[in-house]
Amino acid sequence: MKKLLIIPIIIFLCFIAQIFYMGHINESFFYNLTQTQNPYYEIKNINFHKGFLNSKADFTIEDKYNLGLISKLDFKFNNNYFSKFIAQGKLSNPFKLLDDKLQNKELAWFKIQSIQNDLNVSIQFQDINLSNEGGNALWENVLTEILLDKEDLKIKAIYSKIGQVDFSQFYAKFYLKNLDHQQKFEKPISFSNLIQFNESVEEFKFDFCEINNHTISSFYNKNIIYFDDDNQTLKMHSQGKANN
Repeated sequence: MKKLLIIPIIIFLCFIAQIFYMGHINESFFYNLTQTQNPYYEIKNINFHKGFLNSKADFTIEDKYNLGLISKLDFKFNNNYFSKFIAQGKLSNPFKLLDDKLQNKELAWFKIQSIQNDLNVSIQFQDINLSNEGGNALWENVLTEILLDKEDLKIKAIYSKIGQVDFSQFYAKFYLKNLDHQQKFEKPISFSNLIQFNESVEEFKFDFCEINNHTISSFYNKNIIYFDDDNQTLKMHSQGKANN
């Protein structure tokens, strides 16, 4: 009888132990994230409040070019190994022009999921509609997913999807439907190097595009970016197809 009682006690203690362990892991991840260096923005006002089943944290991002762009990231960490997501959170809107158009002044929501030795960050942006009698300005169903190396928090791959973009003012018109873009890097890169050319395989496609009454019914392009034999010059090989 005593042995039967010991089993659930051991299970309970193991459950409690993994909660404390995950709480420590989540705290370490958060502080590693805030220590990343970037030439374009600065991380400030770092807060972490450790809890039992959940921990909460936040920080603000401010641009370094005096543009007045400030955004706050709020995190809710799940201190449970068996949770589907490590963390969930929201990103506040840095553009005052959009405050009245966004629910709770939030630009996006995000989820962080552990996948073996990587982290997958999924960011869902709010739909934005600034259309009026002067024309259309909207985007819908915008999603970005970033695959990070757990150890260094560097980017291994990035995927973006836009359901629809519609911009028309006076005689100018731009419409895009079902855009998909993905890029897999030969070596993980830091966030600060994301806008530079890096060794990678990049794919880009959309279902329909219209620019001032000129239409493309579908488009696909693949770029292979690589160093040549001397390992000094970065080159790009492209292939694609468009249907009018």
